[in-house]
Amino acid sequence: MANAWTWLRGFYGMANGDKINLRRHALSHVESYDVTADELVQIEEESKTVGQDLQYASNGLTAAIAFSIAIWGTEIKSDRVYQAFFMFALIGVVVAAYCGQKYFRGKKRCRTVIQRIRERQVGPVGEEGKELRPTQVAELTAGVSPASESSKNAEGVATNEVKAVESGK
Repeated sequence: MANAWTWLRGFYGMANGDKINLRRHALSHVESYDVTADELVQIEEESKTVGQDLQYASNGLTAAIAFSIAIWGTEIKSDRVYQAFFMFALIGVVVAAYCGQKYFRGKKRCRTVIQRIRERQVGPVGEEGKELRPTQVAELTAGVSPASESSKNAEGVATNEVKAVESGK
């Protein structure tokens, strides 16, 4: 009984403004991607319609199974009732098939958009085993001004800076 009281008192304490201790574990790294407004809208639309299509397909399949079991499991004496149950079962199968194929196609389109966004990510820069971090690449590109130097001179500066970064200077 004492444990139940302590448990209930915990609910009252949290509602009363007591603080909850939080332990945070840092992430080693986080990847981010640039997404255009058009891609964001497309992902939003596809996600909405994909979920809706899955829901309709699920409900249609449920109706089809339920009415089919009712037809096969019982003796229906009225032809009108039998025809109504048969039509509901048939409509359920049709809705499940149509919305199911829309669901799978929409899921594929959404996956294609996300894959296109991921493919835009720039791979590592530098030689294998000696890749440069993004901050090092930013430093290299910030030091070179194409308007003030020729491209040949810029390549030389970038090469010297890469050597300086590799040697730790």
